[in-house]
Amino acid sequence: SGYILIDPSEVVYCQADGNYTHIQLTRGACEITTQNLGAIEELLDGSGSSFFRAGRSYLLNLNYISRVDRKSCSCVLEYPGKSCSIKIPAQKIKMLESVFSR
Repeated sequence: SGYILIDPSEVVYCQADGNYTHIQLTRGACEITTQNLGAIEELLDGSGSSFFRAGRSYLLNLNYISRVDRKSCSCVLEYPGKSCSIKIPAQKIKMLESVFSR
């Protein structure tokens, strides 16, 4: 029925849900869009912010990752007053480490 404008720096992560995407924002709100995760990834790639595709279901803002756990194959994202843990595939953990080691 309309649209909202979102500053890419406010996006903590995006989660795929079929042809929809849930966008978690730093202020605690979660917006849902009718675009799939691939389309959102393309939009955010040109934004100047740093995002990492963590498997088929998640797109993570690297600025909010505070911890990566190889054993449980998860990473913790922290943003004002909140934190969340997201499971990601083991091969993506290795790719994420290479991104941080640059």
